[in-house]
Amino acid sequence: MKVFQIDKDLPQPKYATSGSVGLDTYVRESRLIQSKSYGLIPLNLIIQAPEGTFIGVLPRSSTFKRTGLILANSIGVIDRDYCGPEDEIMALVYNTSDNIVEIDKGERLFQLIIFNCETPEIEIVEECIKNDSRGGHGSTGK
Repeated sequence: MKVFQIDKDLPQPKYATSGSVGLDTYVRESRLIQSKSYGLIPLNLIIQAPEGTFIGVLPRSSTFKRTGLILANSIGVIDRDYCGPEDEIMALVYNTSDNIVEIDKGERLFQLIIFNCETPEIEIVEECIKNDSRGGHGSTGK
């Protein structure tokens, strides 16, 4: 996997343990995230994911507890071709707290996970795909 680090003074991204699936990242610039507002946090990396994969941006397990920040888009999806000179990976966050959250340069708040994926050809059909139905959204019970 090709990784370009924008600020070379920050530590390189790394897996915390030999069993970790998340690649820890480091915040490139300090940020203030206002209460009940969103903001972008730069993660200092431009990465070309391996063929047949995409990168997911997720919070580390301690991020919400320490900051009250959640990812505003549930998971950040980084396409394989998002790897040009202006394509720094960012975390789009929402501050759920009543306080301003101060993020310092070099903090480890987010991790990157490589997901396998397929992009099958699309076939538009003229009739419904099968004749019977399961009953629609939420039909398997409570």
